[in-house]
Amino acid sequence: MKDSSNPITINYFRHSEIKTIEEDKFGFEDLISKFVNDLQATKPPYVIAVTGEWGVGKSSFLDCLKQGIKGGDNLEVIGRIELWKFSERMDLSLALVSAVIDHFGGLKSKIKNTGKKLLETLDTLLSSTTIGIPGFLSFKPSGGKIYNIWKRAEKELHEEFEVLVSRCLNDKKKTKLVVLIDDLDRCLPDKALQFLENLRFFFNSERVIFVVALDEVVIADAITARFGKDTEVDGYWYLEKLVDRWFRIPIPDDDKIKSFLIQKYTSLVEQEAPKEYKQMLDDMWSGSKLDIIRSSKNPRRVISTLQRMVEFALKFEEPEFRKYVFYDLPFFILKGVAPLLYQYGKQDGQLIVDFAESTPMARDRLNFRYGEQLQSFYLKKDIQYICQQIRGCVTGDSLFQSEEIEIQQLLRTYDFEENPMTIYMVGRRR
Repeated sequence: MKDSSNPITINYFRHSEIKTIEEDKFGFEDLISKFVNDLQATKPPYVIAVTGEWGVGKSSFLDCLKQGIKGGDNLEVIGRIELWKFSERMDLSLALVSAVIDHFGGLKSKIKNTGKKLLETLDTLLSSTTIGIPGFLSFKPSGGKIYNIWKRAEKELHEEFEVLVSRCLNDKKKTKLVVLIDDLDRCLPDKALQFLENLRFFFNSERVIFVVALDEVVIADAITARFGKDTEVDGYWYLEKLVDRWFRIPIPDDDKIKSFLIQKYTSLVEQEAPKEYKQMLDDMWSGSKLDIIRSSKNPRRVISTLQRMVEFALKFEEPEFRKYVFYDLPFFILKGVAPLLYQYGKQDGQLIVDFAESTPMARDRLNFRYGEQLQSFYLKKDIQYICQQIRGCVTGDSLFQSEEIEIQQLLRTYDFEENPMTIYMVGRRR
């Protein structure tokens, strides 16, 4: 820990996934224990989707899950397989089969030969066909040939994959294989959808459970785009056909979020969080403003938001000035959650006021000024709540002529476009 008498500097670091349950700060331990018990009771074939938007902790959850499964008696686990690394270089099904073979690579030659045959069958199909079989055909054969290709693909790939898995599990004296698949939503949309279809069609093994981390909004949009928005195909409905169970990573409880924010402050500057910072968090909790933090929705965004705020606060040596910055956390959260809205707000503070009010008259004003550019934000309650909190930060006595001018001045200031002393000019409002 640094000496508090020395100048404070920020330790910039790239956010990385936690690898073990011991590193977890958001309460994964209880979730993992129950999830492993559920896997023990699940009868394959089965596909589980672990969902949540980017940065919410899906990769960390899978790593912790892998650790939890390894303690079990009858489950063998593979992964996490980061599919996005292969998305532009090879077929995702080929990446999956290769990962399974690599995992069991040290086993007897008979198993290796089974894996080699499976790869050869898959490679033959990939190089010759793709129509009718998602991800595989490259020409349009006649109706009879399509049927034959489907039957061969279903029979050969399914049987060879089943044989490979069974031989590997029997050799290890396990009953079920759990395959952890990550970052499907970072793959090219068509490839991601094709891969999910292939899980149900080719890799429908009686001994395999697939756990796939994805953002369902991204995949559902890809489905809608494939079939066309004018059709009656609903992306979410179609996705339900491909996934047997949905598991959404929950928002951490209040104490865990608060502890996480204090711990990350300490990591950033290698000093204990100052009393002004802790007081701000306490006031937020007692003032029922926790939803402001939750609007960030994921650890990665919380860290980047915190980093921007601390970076600005450290421009001042006086604790009183830093306190003003800490209490203006809603400005930094808006920057992370809705950067487009933030940019417009720097030129038009009335925009923040209108979103905070969210009345028909306020929306009419927004439509008149921006047309359809901002309509996607209208129904987002978290945006409305953040704007209300921003408005609460500035309402009161000020050296500025109006509330909206004060808002846009602070938005510019916290985006490093104005003199940082602006926060002192409006600080007496608190």
